[in-house]
Amino acid sequence: MKIRLSEHVGTHCASIDDGQKVYHMFAAEFKKGNPVELDFQEVESILTPFLHNCIGKLLDEYQKETVMERLILCNL
Repeated sequence: MKIRLSEHVGTHCASIDDGQKVYHMFAAEFKKGNPVELDFQEVESILTPFLHNCIGKLLDEYQKETVMERLILCNL
């Protein structure tokens, strides 16, 4: 699954709500063991509340190695 963040939350990934929105978009696929690609193309800023509620939630639920294996970050 590929998620282009600029299409779903805009060019500023900042809020808790946006982070939760993205997390809910890919959580089911991630749980199935499928890779998830987050594409940061055209994103101008990324703030901690967004990251904590998106990627941070994965680290609460899965081991770091699992997250590193299944989560692909591109165009950072």
